[in-house]
Amino acid sequence: MSKGYVYITGGGPGNPLDVTLRAVKALQNCDAVLYDDLVSAGLLKYCRPGTEEIYVGKRTGKHSMKQSEICELLCEKALEGKTVVRLKGGDPFVFGRGPEECEALSKAGIPYELIPGVTSATSVPMAAGIPVTLREESRSFSVITGHTASGDVTELEDFKAYAAINGTLVFLMGLSSLKPIANALMHFGKDGNTPAAVISNGTKPEQHVVRASLKDIAEAAAKDELCVTPAIIVVGESAGIDLRSPERMPLTGCSAMVCASADFCAKLSGMIEKLGGSCAVSPILSFKDTDPGPLEAAIENIGDYSAIVFTGSNGARRFFDRYFAMGRDIRGLSHLKTAVIGESTGKFLKETYHIGADIMPEEYTSDALGKVLAEKLSPGERMLIPRAVKGTEVLSGVLREAGMAFDEIAVYDSEQNPVDLAMLKGKNELIFASSEGVRSFFAGDKKEVEEAIRDIDIICIGKFTADTLAGYIGRERIHTAPKATAEGIVEYLTEKYNGEE
Repeated sequence: MSKGYVYITGGGPGNPLDVTLRAVKALQNCDAVLYDDLVSAGLLKYCRPGTEEIYVGKRTGKHSMKQSEICELLCEKALEGKTVVRLKGGDPFVFGRGPEECEALSKAGIPYELIPGVTSATSVPMAAGIPVTLREESRSFSVITGHTASGDVTELEDFKAYAAINGTLVFLMGLSSLKPIANALMHFGKDGNTPAAVISNGTKPEQHVVRASLKDIAEAAAKDELCVTPAIIVVGESAGIDLRSPERMPLTGCSAMVCASADFCAKLSGMIEKLGGSCAVSPILSFKDTDPGPLEAAIENIGDYSAIVFTGSNGARRFFDRYFAMGRDIRGLSHLKTAVIGESTGKFLKETYHIGADIMPEEYTSDALGKVLAEKLSPGERMLIPRAVKGTEVLSGVLREAGMAFDEIAVYDSEQNPVDLAMLKGKNELIFASSEGVRSFFAGDKKEVEEAIRDIDIICIGKFTADTLAGYIGRERIHTAPKATAEGIVEYLTEKYNGEE
């Protein structure tokens, strides 16, 4: 059996965009990836379909595997002839166990490559507006472990030397040891008035910064419920500086969580963050293809249809994937009128397949789509509607009432993913993009869900999603986007946070 190849690389400080291009390329070409707890799940989207994704999380008090087991598994996968990515948090050689994994691979005779990662030691302070070096104020910085597996960090580290350093001190993984760290530094002469900061979830949308003097930082952090792990401690004059832009962005103050498909989460969160807001994502729905037989039969008889109707990009993508997989030519669709539920689906169709929409309702709902189809098409024209298994029956109901001829083909199904309600802490907006997403969100313990959303405004992409949500919580706190699109949600938020609501 031929030996494989291993890439040892870092996943950056937390935000999936803060990763090196070399790491992304390695993920795109690997057969298996072993990833840690602090690695953003968003990085796994770069992997090819079928890539073996193995969680080997290592975090204080939450170890999934021993290091020896990780080394053994890493070698095992490579000896199967696979290209393997070992994806670690930050940079593998900054308080990571990368060196041990290199030794294990060398001992097994397995070739490997080292790809530097973006270390949280410098990137997290920068994201919080803190320069670890600053002319005249801090000419050096020291990176220190704030946690050891074998005992009290203040007993094992040379805090007398640290206290004497005039530069910036950066402690990684030290939140649980914050008080003894601060006390040890002051015991050896560090001024208690020295600025200090604790940065939680650095670089991510939920980043939170606590600032205080060295003598007060432990108490300030303990009182702040948003001060959680993973966290970095910064001590020094530069910790009192905040170089983030003072200009107010349109969504400054907006802290949202979106529950939708992975694609929609990525699109909306990117739009919100570009306008100065923060957005955590919960890919509450994932999709899988259904039996292709019925769709293939419809494609074989595509000449029987005069129109094709797309209620979303998922149905459109699966139709065209199957159409082209059957060796069909795009010209075979030239006789069809194309209808879409709204501008997002129309844009997807145009940008991906260079096909313009002939029919689109002014209001982006299934009800409106059904009505405009009944107006634009004659009863003798037959429509093909590729859709979801659990899709709304509103469209088909309107078409039946109008006496229209159509075939609905279920081309994909949705699966519910669990929701981490803890992600809602500190959020002021909760966003739903579908009725199925609402049902998935409320599938858990009713009391826990109600408590988690008690003080949060809730936005729905459209009226049917809002109707579904109203069945769980009533209508008082539900808001609906002016258009049933990601752009419509952003428009609503922009008006709200700029006093135009």
